[in-house]
Amino acid sequence: MDQAEIERRDREWLETVYRGDKDPQLTVRAVVLGMILGAVMSFSNLYVGLKIGWGLGVAITSSILAFAIMSFLHRVGIAKTEFTALENNTMASCASAAGYMSSAGLVSAIPALDMMIREDPSLAHLKMGALSMMLWLAAISVLGVVMAVPLKRQLINVEQLKFPSGVAAAETLKSMYTKGGDAMLRARALLYTGLFGAALKFVTEAEAAPRESLANAGALTKAAHWLIQWKTWKAPELFAPAVMLKGYPLASYSVGLAPSSLMLAAGAIIGLKIGASLLLGSVINYLVIAPWLVDQGVFERVVRGVADMTPAAIKARHHIPVSTPPGHAPMLFAALRGQWSVWPGTALMVTAGLLSFGFRWRMVLRAFAGLGDRFRSIVGKPVDSAASTDETAKKLESIEVPGNWFVTGFVLSGVATVLLQSTLFGIKWWIGIGAVLLTFVLSIVAARATGETDITPIGAMGKITQLMFGGFAPTQPAVNLMTANVTAGAASHSADLLTDLKTGYLLGGSPRKQFIAQMFGVFAGAIACVPIYKVIAPAHALGTTIPAPAAVTWKSVAELLTKGFDALPLYAKHAMFIGAVLGAILATLEEFWPKTKKYLPSSTGLGIALVIDFKDSFAMFLGALIAWGIARRNEQLSERYTVAVASGVIAGESLMGVALAILTLVGLFAS
Repeated sequence: MDQAEIERRDREWLETVYRGDKDPQLTVRAVVLGMILGAVMSFSNLYVGLKIGWGLGVAITSSILAFAIMSFLHRVGIAKTEFTALENNTMASCASAAGYMSSAGLVSAIPALDMMIREDPSLAHLKMGALSMMLWLAAISVLGVVMAVPLKRQLINVEQLKFPSGVAAAETLKSMYTKGGDAMLRARALLYTGLFGAALKFVTEAEAAPRESLANAGALTKAAHWLIQWKTWKAPELFAPAVMLKGYPLASYSVGLAPSSLMLAAGAIIGLKIGASLLLGSVINYLVIAPWLVDQGVFERVVRGVADMTPAAIKARHHIPVSTPPGHAPMLFAALRGQWSVWPGTALMVTAGLLSFGFRWRMVLRAFAGLGDRFRSIVGKPVDSAASTDETAKKLESIEVPGNWFVTGFVLSGVATVLLQSTLFGIKWWIGIGAVLLTFVLSIVAARATGETDITPIGAMGKITQLMFGGFAPTQPAVNLMTANVTAGAASHSADLLTDLKTGYLLGGSPRKQFIAQMFGVFAGAIACVPIYKVIAPAHALGTTIPAPAAVTWKSVAELLTKGFDALPLYAKHAMFIGAVLGAILATLEEFWPKTKKYLPSSTGLGIALVIDFKDSFAMFLGALIAWGIARRNEQLSERYTVAVASGVIAGESLMGVALAILTLVGLFAS
């Protein structure tokens, strides 16, 4: 595209779309509300990410909630003016930055490191405290946000990449502000289903602590306990048929249905293809592979002496939750997914992800094409001096993020990241600098991938870094693990800001103001998420009662790079080869025979199924099937309410889960 066409398009946008000088946008109420909603939604994303390894959308849900909250406050006279669409968009930018804080490492590298420390006490010096974790997450996230600055003009203004989630958020906001009643209905649906999800979680999982355990508690704690002392019953963790398989009940393989609505709701959002892939992978893993491994005696090697041990001893030695009597069938599924099937699952996902990434080499080249001019402009050397004096260029310069903000932010956050890598994990300074520079490169690629496909290849970004840096310090797992945390976490925040900037571009907002809002969101998310992570993700529970599938995968790659193939369990090497071949076949078929894509299982779904429980995969499949059936019968109803209803259930149940974890910590509920 020539310079004249770019200027014509910019001029048309300024004249017909831009409203940043007319409508309120970066207001105190927008930022405060964004920080609050983002912090709350970060709890939900953290909880769900540790359960199933996926992150859920924040921008649209927070926009609906903000619209409903501010409309109510305006009606009762607390808010003196209406909450504008641009204020809502700025709020969503702030909320999104906070809500996606889990993707900066809290569901991947950090719990992976915690699991490695649990299994190897010699790594205890790498354990992060709350403050150091906050600083780490903030530095990575700020690095990602500033990375988006030089990319915005090229990818959004010039190339007009789709950024589908950004377009969807813009259309949602336009719809809400032209048909407010519809927005309020969706907000009510989100609220009511949120209350339902929270109530179901409380009814099925809460169990008041024995009164005698509070003998030394304060008056306030005793009063609170009096209110909940009636809750002495909790639902079974699993409803499973009384069928035996190779000498163990199906419950020992996690086959059944859990009394939870969260996985059903998650399935409604992820769709039928991934849901069916999860079910297929789980059937193969738990009903085909697991019985064969029992026959081969693999579990007797992995969980040696289980039948003669008490449940407490089993859990202490093997980190496997056992709720059955001594001498009876232990819960094999935790041993299966945590110590065996994670290897083929990891091989499948890594191979498919990296190969799909490699097939898009043209996209990688396009990611860097045309950026030279932008970078020269960023550092104060305009490409065309005549164009730089044009009124359109001057106006754009006043609303875009200044180049010196990018330079300053990159230097400060880059230096902070390098220092933290060295101080916290003993990573040599030159490796730390290499990680920051690689982040710069991979953020460009990730941003284009998001713009073209709406998929941010965070997993591939992390694995590339793990493989590259693992060789520099083969005996230090923290090197490949935490350098990968830098690249993947920063790339996710860069893509997130660009998605928000696409929404702002379509609505006529100021990118500079959205950038500022994102910074507020980053710090709100870092401060809010870390204490919750410390409560809901104790090291002993990771990989067992808390599946943490993304973290288990990261940990597996780190262990493979440090310990080698010889440390793998029996038959795991063969399974890894099969998983890698399957991932390669699926990625190749999707790339060169795209018509087969709708008939092929999702490599991500199959891989995740190998590192989460059957009951979770089955529930997500059921949720996806129900949502698909509703869409078939009434597409308009589905488009209007499916995401709102599912998001409400997820938020309600996950927030109640966080609340119960905190109340258990203070002794009100039984652990």
